[in-house]
Amino acid sequence: MFYARHYAEAIFDLGKDAHTEEKRNRLVKNVLEAVASRGHRRLLPGIVREIEKIEHRERQMKTVFITAAREISLSEGERIAREHGIEAKGKVVTHSVDGSLIGGYVIRTQSRRVDGSYKSALLDLYNRMTTGQ
Repeated sequence: MFYARHYAEAIFDLGKDAHTEEKRNRLVKNVLEAVASRGHRRLLPGIVREIEKIEHRERQMKTVFITAAREISLSEGERIAREHGIEAKGKVVTHSVDGSLIGGYVIRTQSRRVDGSYKSALLDLYNRMTTGQ
């Protein structure tokens, strides 16, 4: 993500001066052309993630990341976070799907990680059974 971070920092810095929609559109067009001309199109998703991180850091926003085994709604994600004592109101809630979790979810914040996935529970059960604990 080294290159993605550098692109994101440059875009973010340039974007501070783009106060009109025309300037923002021109900036996006120029960046896309630069990324494509260097053969870095595959970095675009990472660039977007890095820009989001920079924006959150600049605005001192708190983010709650929820990874679930299936697609969940925003309200369902907030409810799951609340059940574990994580208040999602006023925070940025980002969720993604990871089928390898088998079922359940993983919640991450800046200071906490809650693993409520079936995968984790099954691995835990396997380890206890094979070590005799």
